[in-house]
Amino acid sequence: MRSFQFRVVALVATVVLALTAAGSAAASPSNPSIYLSKISLTGANTLYFGYIYNGVHVLGNNLGFQGSTKTFPNVAISVPAGTTFADRVLYLYDESCAGIYFDDGTGTADHATVGSGTHHRTVDIADAGNGCTLSTATVSPARGQGNLSLVEAIH
Repeated sequence: MRSFQFRVVALVATVVLALTAAGSAAASPSNPSIYLSKISLTGANTLYFGYIYNGVHVLGNNLGFQGSTKTFPNVAISVPAGTTFADRVLYLYDESCAGIYFDDGTGTADHATVGSGTHHRTVDIADAGNGCTLSTATVSPARGQGNLSLVEAIH
């Protein structure tokens, strides 16, 4: 796990620096938590997912479940008032193909489809595909069809 975390930290270091330099999006009403629900992970590749907010956080993987769907419990991320979706980044790391894909469309390639809600939205992120054939291509998974699929809300 340490080796994986080191690789993720190395892959996202430039993104974290860019987010820090860019600052936050416009403040929204008081929002004590970002909630992730209906979380599912599926794929034949070895996948990890998590978020970047005050560090890199690994929420889960599909080890032992490759080729099937694994669901995860809801997650609450405590955040200060005024936090928006732009203040944190969700990621899918495809260890099999050494690709990392972020919900904001950055990373190895744009593999994300994100709903347009301000306080509630769906997020779907695709992996690199079997044989890594899609690792650098733009991929737009349909709603609910990403290798990582979840609903995100700010309350």
